[in-house]
Amino acid sequence: MGAAWIDRRQGKWEEAIRGFNEAISLDPRNIAPLVHLGSTLANLRRWAGTEAAYNRAIDLAPDHLMLKAQKALWLTRKSGNITTLSSVIAALPRLTAEDSGILSWRLTCALVDRDWPQATELIARMKGSEDLNF
Repeated sequence: MGAAWIDRRQGKWEEAIRGFNEAISLDPRNIAPLVHLGSTLANLRRWAGTEAAYNRAIDLAPDHLMLKAQKALWLTRKSGNITTLSSVIAALPRLTAEDSGILSWRLTCALVDRDWPQATELIARMKGSEDLNF
């Protein structure tokens, strides 16, 4: 899987996809290559493959709420509709919801919704954070 990651970072998308698929075939219960495959496919706007990879990861780890949030984030880029992402974020446990990465996703939702008070509050809470994911 390491070689697939390197290929992805170098923009060798098809090689990366092959590498992640190979890692999945070697360890079909490992969610990591599925997540990497899903995000790689999302970067290429291959939405059906993105959704399939995340669905398979979610089937393997149904209690892993971040997988649902990641899937919703990527598919928001397809549809432009943040409703699913907002719902998934709202369902996260309080500690997870306060993670700086999740706060940046919440900020994205607030900006899309033009909820300026919420966006201002989130920016204030995120000050000093280096993990901005939008």
